[in-house]
Amino acid sequence: MNEPVPANEAVRAIKELIKEWDRYHMALGRFIEMFALVELSMQLTLWHYAKVPPRTARAIFSGVKTEAAMGHINRLVEPPRANKAIRDDLEYVFKQLAAINKLRNDLVHFVSHTTREGARVISNSIMARSRRQIRRAVISPETFIALEHDLMKIQSHLLVRHFGRRLVRQNERPRYQRDIDAAWRYIPPPQAPHPKRKRRGKTQGRRSQRASSPT
Repeated sequence: MNEPVPANEAVRAIKELIKEWDRYHMALGRFIEMFALVELSMQLTLWHYAKVPPRTARAIFSGVKTEAAMGHINRLVEPPRANKAIRDDLEYVFKQLAAINKLRNDLVHFVSHTTREGARVISNSIMARSRRQIRRAVISPETFIALEHDLMKIQSHLLVRHFGRRLVRQNERPRYQRDIDAAWRYIPPPQAPHPKRKRRGKTQGRRSQRASSPT
């Protein structure tokens, strides 16, 4: 028979749990705030390459979300509109931003829960129509720290190399360059391959064709 947990140990465990929850939600809030800043920079980058004045840009691009903005910008920098260095830098940045944007959407729309091991997980398992559509990610405050770091790096790329090239002062560039030179910290989880459908045998396929062929 299991002995009851002493009251002081139970209280201590609850306090630690609350502290961890506070740490998690504080890191989540910092990530969401930083993502909003990058969304603004994506809008300014889109305006920059569209080469339209702010008033026109607001009328055309208001409400354009991150994924759509990446697509618009990629089309606007196609040759001969922009050089290879610009396209390569955007490709490098957008690959990571797409992964972060996907996780951000899951964080906003999926409910999180804590496992028996104490890990926090976000998942669409309740809403998914089939097992193939279930998405799941383990999240921790350390995950958000890595995400925030990468968003700061993306922000520096967009500011220094794209929409804000003329706005950054010379004495400010070393600070942004440190972000640009840093490696990505967030590693997206590998995508599980979809199960392949079994192909019908040649004989079975021929029989089906004969059965469906007009006489």
